[in-house]
Amino acid sequence: MKKVLLIHNLYRNFGGEDSAINGEVDLLSQNYQVEKLLFNNKQKFNIYDLINFIFLTNLESNRIMKKRIEEFNPDIIYIHNLWFKGSLGLLNVAKKFDIPVVIKIHNFRYLCANTFFSNRHTGNNEFCHACGMKKSLLFNKYFKESYFKSFFVIRFSKKLYKSLKRINSNLLLLTNHHKEVLIKENFSESRLFILPNYISNISNTNIKTKKQFLYAGRVSKEKGVEELIKSFLSLDLKEFCLKIIGTGPDLIRLKTKYLSENVNFSGFVDNKEVLNEIQNSTVIVSATKLYEGQPTLLCEASLNSVPVIFPKTGGIKEFLPKNYEFLFEQYNYNDLQQTMLNIINSDLKKIGKENKEFINNLMKRENLLYSFSLATKDK
Repeated sequence: MKKVLLIHNLYRNFGGEDSAINGEVDLLSQNYQVEKLLFNNKQKFNIYDLINFIFLTNLESNRIMKKRIEEFNPDIIYIHNLWFKGSLGLLNVAKKFDIPVVIKIHNFRYLCANTFFSNRHTGNNEFCHACGMKKSLLFNKYFKESYFKSFFVIRFSKKLYKSLKRINSNLLLLTNHHKEVLIKENFSESRLFILPNYISNISNTNIKTKKQFLYAGRVSKEKGVEELIKSFLSLDLKEFCLKIIGTGPDLIRLKTKYLSENVNFSGFVDNKEVLNEIQNSTVIVSATKLYEGQPTLLCEASLNSVPVIFPKTGGIKEFLPKNYEFLFEQYNYNDLQQTMLNIINSDLKKIGKENKEFINNLMKRENLLYSFSLATKDK
């Protein structure tokens, strides 16, 4: 059995990449001996971290990785993400040991933060459809709260982009949409493999369906939450409610503006309660203005046979059956309204069943393990 050293950097604020790591271990452990090496951004920032950030390598992390490689002697190094504590120097450590590396790319940050100039990031758009950053006058302020962090993430991303192009490692992507983006960036197609994040079957048989549309996620402009609320209220569906779960910069404003007994804001709730609300909703809906990678909300809804409404954008359609009827044209909110009417007048059980069958097939262990084996077969 081959050994896989899986490297992951935990973010200061828990995110989608962090939630995916246990699924990856669960999946790979079926065919490989897997050992995790985790770095943690929550640790207190010190002067040595600043020095390491300036040089885009972390000497302590490099030392830890070197020791782990010597002890575990892996056949493959699987880099699940790189950032700060788990920095770019880890690629050089692997190279010194002549150990094959595969790298997973979850988002477009390496492209979005690959320039110092805002207009090169957003183009002619009001905001970036990959990351949601608003257009600014000059500087590509990727972290809106900090020029300092933005400057260093740009340096990091520029070097990461060059490294991804230069090294011989294969890249694991969530969707074919992302693959097409990289091909346009002149990455060799032979290096690109599709491997969605594994999510185990989490269905619940004890369900009491509410007449409820549910959105769960960040409450912000780029997620289209206000447009979703307006579209729902325009339909005047008195027997239905729209429930919004999540926090974000627009939460207080929207909660104050839309005082309606049919629109409920829950704020932050834990993952278990979110899953419970998904399982008990009629339809899951999103009006996101972004590409999205692998929408966890969509996948969890489908695994629980709950129909979904999403825009036609990015790789979203790759997680739904072919010719799925309830995708609307992005930014066309009349189409969103019509889609909401259409779905509640359709056979919801049939839709949910078909979605579940599709996502279960997509998430089949043997399929994902085969993709991983293809990406590492010459490694």
